[in-house]
Amino acid sequence: MADEILDLRQAFDEAELCGDADRLNELFADDFLSIGKQDYQLSKREWIDRHRDFRNLSVETTELDVRHYGTSALLRQSLSRL
Repeated sequence: MADEILDLRQAFDEAELCGDADRLNELFADDFLSIGKQDYQLSKREWIDRHRDFRNLSVETTELDVRHYGTSALLRQSLSRL
């Protein structure tokens, strides 16, 4: 299961770097919620739509922690974007 999670993480990085809204839409659950360092929150649509305003030059995951809970997994990460 860990390999599958890491593969999905890689697919996410690639989709985000390319601004591939269709792929991001496939990867995210409908109730996706991003919570940032300043406690801002973005829904799935808000996260995907922000790629209309800017493009990343690079995306690097510097910390990655996957925790498994039965058939579910939580992914905690730190990212660096340019």
